[in-house]
Amino acid sequence: MIFIISFIISLFLLENNKNWVELFNGNNLDGWEIKITGYKLGKNYRNTFKVQDGAIKVLRRL
Repeated sequence: MIFIISFIISLFLLENNKNWVELFNGNNLDGWEIKITGYKLGKNYRNTFKVQDGAIKVLRRL
C-alpha cells in the first residue's frame, strides 16, 4: 500500500515539473553523440544504435 501511495505521489510531482528535459524524441538519434570503442565519435559502426518502435535499440553482433 505504501508503494502505491509513493508511486502516485511521484507521478504527480513529475507531472508538475516544468523543467523536464526530453532526451529522446522517439523518432531518431538527433542530438545523441554515439561513441563505440575503437571508432570515432559520431560513427555508428554497422548501425549498432538505431530507433525502432519508438525506442533506442542496441544491436549486438558476434
